[in-house]
Amino acid sequence: MSVKFPIYALNTHGEVLSTRPLGRDIGREIHDRLLETSALMISFAGVEVASAPFLDEVVRAVRGTLAGGEANRLVAVVALNEDVQETLNIVLDKNKMSLASLDEGKVELLGGNEMLRETLDAAVALGERFTAPELAERLRIKLPALHQRLKPLLDTGVLAREPDETAERGKRHRYRSPQQLTPA
Repeated sequence: MSVKFPIYALNTHGEVLSTRPLGRDIGREIHDRLLETSALMISFAGVEVASAPFLDEVVRAVRGTLAGGEANRLVAVVALNEDVQETLNIVLDKNKMSLASLDEGKVELLGGNEMLRETLDAAVALGERFTAPELAERLRIKLPALHQRLKPLLDTGVLAREPDETAERGKRHRYRSPQQLTPA
């Protein structure tokens, strides 16, 4: 089942996105859009070049909107060309951050480390919604170790969580990954 979510098209700002002030302005727009929705796709279709300072401002805006919050929003980038993806990976690594990238229905982790990639791959394999114990079992790790992996993925919108209304005791969550997202 695919779910349609809003798309923020960066190409409306041009084919070359190169300044820190422009990145800051677009970052604020993305911040405002994220506050209005549970998921957002950021499209690089038609963007030939995005500079590191521009991307740094956008990445910081996404992190500022999501980090430490309710962790219930998904963010994914789409339609990256090879040059923009390489620059974005450098910026993400510098900021010790990751983002989900969607390409023809396949979810890939940009930035982050191998452990986070493994966690995202396992989450995607579990399907639309899953619990932390299900993911820990799939990864064959203990829950405390899983929660250390989940935090950076939740803080950047790679995964989202929502209260599990079926839980019989305690505060439990269900998690979701971006593989079901399609543009609205």
